[in-house]
Amino acid sequence: MGYLFTILALCFALATAESPAVSKQYRSDYTYDKNTDSFYKMHTEQASTDRAHTTCQAEGARLMAPESEQDLALIHGMFKKFPDIGRLVLVDGNGAGHDEADEDEEPIINYGSGVGHDEADEDEKPIINLEGETDFDSRRKCEVVNREGQIESSICYFELPFICKVNAKDAPYNEECGTYSNDYVSKISLTGSCYRIARIKANWNEAYANCQAEGAHLAILNNEGEFEIVKGLIEKIPRSVEDWQFFVGVRAEEKKSPIIFKTVFNQTLEQVGYAPWDNNEPNNSFGIEYCVSLIRTTCKYNDTVCRNRYSYICEKERSV
Repeated sequence: MGYLFTILALCFALATAESPAVSKQYRSDYTYDKNTDSFYKMHTEQASTDRAHTTCQAEGARLMAPESEQDLALIHGMFKKFPDIGRLVLVDGNGAGHDEADEDEEPIINYGSGVGHDEADEDEKPIINLEGETDFDSRRKCEVVNREGQIESSICYFELPFICKVNAKDAPYNEECGTYSNDYVSKISLTGSCYRIARIKANWNEAYANCQAEGAHLAILNNEGEFEIVKGLIEKIPRSVEDWQFFVGVRAEEKKSPIIFKTVFNQTLEQVGYAPWDNNEPNNSFGIEYCVSLIRTTCKYNDTVCRNRYSYICEKERSV
């Protein structure tokens, strides 16, 4: 009888278990909500509205526009996880018809250049330069949501945390590369990997975390063939004065002598068997260069400062 009861209980549990649909995935740093069939991410770093838009875009998402009571309830819930980020977050909207945010709120003001950018060819996706972008217009209001889940309006150039959102239907799975991003280029037949050149700048740690969130890693050049593949991808990126270096998955432990560069898999370049350093590199200029980037003109390794902000290359390895 006890055995029969156990079987019946198991059948009931399986019948009432949540559908696999509730466990949809996007990036590992996004949370899925089955009621809205969408993914969300709270960015706790502060940004102006323009920078928030481009950051979400670089992640394949968009700045969240509250479209329902459920969206507002989700924001309220996210606030509870971050008690120290203040009382307001940026969202998308025109700010019309809402209360003004409190005057005692003192977000950081970004006095960047605000220079616009020409529209890129659809086949050429330029790197988004977040340095200097701004919403410096004292008359322009943007929507924010407070900790109580209420919509207010605030000056757009105020920097605040923000929320990115992507609908599940807009995040198709790339079967070949095993990603939810259409920005990955498949070179599986040649190297066994897919590659993505980020359209946003980041320091080395941020670049590492972004690739990891996509189930990938910062790219590593393992041989001459892979060097030529990555070089070809970089040559397709539209040139600008800012886009001259790209972080890769190699760095050294800081302030440790001798300096030993290792990959994100903890292999030395000698163990990898391929180390395409540019002329006179590595040189540890000023004694502070512990991370590695690719120079656009040569696509070869250069040691650089880890806190610098460059584009970066993610690699998603797949079986050949």
